Amino acid sequence: MTEGVIIVEEQYIQMNWWIMLIQGLISIIFGAVMVIWPDVVYNILGYLLGALIVLLSIATIIKGTMAHREAGYRAGLILLGIIGIIIGVLALLHETVLLVAIPILIAIWAFIAGLGELAVAATASGEGLGFRILIVIVGIISILIGVYLIWFPFLTTELLIWVLGILFIVFGLVGIIAGFVYQASEERSA
Repeated sequence: MTEGVIIVEEQYIQMNWWIMLIQGLISIIFGAVMVIWPDVVYNILGYLLGALIVLLSIATIIKGTMAHREAGYRAGLILLGIIGIIIGVLALLHETVLLVAIPILIAIWAFIAGLGELAVAATASGEGLGFRILIVIVGIISILIGVYLIWFPFLTTELLIWVLGILFIVFGLVGIIAGFVYQASEERSA
């Protein structure tokens, strides 16, 4: 006798919505802390960014494993999540060394994440236009910050913390909005 796994689509849709919501809330919390207390954040920057990158990367891997898309799309999300976890763990293990390399690593991460978001928007055929526009906005902002940090990797630390804080707040807000838009579009199509 063979046992199988039954996946209920409604539960999957709710999980995706909640993953986007949680990812958005985490980003807003970390971003707000970075904007409000940049001097304190400087002292714990490696740990803070490492933890944030690991949490967001885990959410990206979950999205990749649960997506009802072609294998290349899922593999891209999973690969981005794995790269993020590696960078985050390095930040947690070697925060002093990472403070020197943070701008370059964040630039690379932001650039790759932005490209990933643009790919998601381009391949999100089942989602509504509003969802796709929000994802494109996040992708463009992420790419611009990545390019800026590559060109100017030695910004003052406080400015870097502010820029990253604002980036995470924007990511969080767009993530939450995208979660609600995604949920509403799924409810309309049901």
